[in-house]
Amino acid sequence: MAVISHEVPAVFDQFARIRRQLNRLTTHELRPLGMGTQQAQIVRYLADNEASSPSELARILMIDPGAVARALDGLEKRCLVKRHTSRKDQRRVDVSLTEAGMHLAFVVRDVLDRIATRFAELLSIDEQTALVALQEKILNAVEIRD
Repeated sequence: MAVISHEVPAVFDQFARIRRQLNRLTTHELRPLGMGTQQAQIVRYLADNEASSPSELARILMIDPGAVARALDGLEKRCLVKRHTSRKDQRRVDVSLTEAGMHLAFVVRDVLDRIATRFAELLSIDEQTALVALQEKILNAVEIRD
């Protein structure tokens, strides 16, 4: 059995604290755009990918399906996304950005990139690489495969 440092539980507490603080900062930065973190994630994803179904968005972005539905309702009311029958499967509804949504996506991307840069600048390239490698190692160990 591996020896476990007494610091390991603190690491997981720090992960949770970092996530909460990033969410608070992101929410604060997105407030002038009138959107929340989940809506921003959806807009950014749709700007970079083909149309997706709400269930795909929930799975890929790891957001509760009900929260995705509420986020899409809000984005649709603002004419930022549209729902339409899938070209690949007539039984499926896909979501894509409208022209206004694409314009907003550039602003959202800028806000999210600015937040990421703010934290990346705290670490050297070697530290960033090591951090990503450690995060991937932990994620691979704890990820539940469907």
